[in-house]
Amino acid sequence: MVSPAFSDTFPRSRSQARRLAALTDDGEETEAVMLIDELARDSLPVLCWDLDSTIADTLHRQHMVPKIKAGESTWDDYSLACSEDKLMPATAWLMSLLGGQHRHFIITGRSGIARELTVEWLGVRGVQYDRLIMRRHGDHRPNPDLKIAVLRDLEAEGVKVAGFFEDWPEAAARIRAEFPSLPVVVINPCYPADAPHATA
Repeated sequence: MVSPAFSDTFPRSRSQARRLAALTDDGEETEAVMLIDELARDSLPVLCWDLDSTIADTLHRQHMVPKIKAGESTWDDYSLACSEDKLMPATAWLMSLLGGQHRHFIITGRSGIARELTVEWLGVRGVQYDRLIMRRHGDHRPNPDLKIAVLRDLEAEGVKVAGFFEDWPEAAARIRAEFPSLPVVVINPCYPADAPHATA
């Protein structure tokens, strides 16, 4: 579930929020306790997850990659074909297993033109996440450069990133090189050896 944004002026500790709840009537207290739980989650470390071929099985779209490289299709077309992706069950299990002690940020090179489709896909399949960060439409940076830039932005926000899960070894290697202390786990989607691999 996507966490709502909270103002910096809202009480940042559980004790502060419980004191706030005590001052409300019964109905408002229930809502305040829900906010307490959200605030507690905001303090958890973050695990970052790639989307395509890490959470989403994109094998049915891989035939588009040679056409994109030949100029006969685009990465936007590739992104918009996401609705028929299957869920990678092992990744979904791992996210569920780790979710109690971490927040999940999905960081993807998929174009933001497919944001609504992506949010719907994640919701239908019950993928629990806290933030979805997609490539801005018109941003053509290589996938590793994009993800490194996002990680630097999160670092500047004071977000503690505890790990990164990525299917593309080259991107994983670049992230490791830029953030030597960050554990980077390579997810193997186990596609056929002759399947083209998207690296947008």
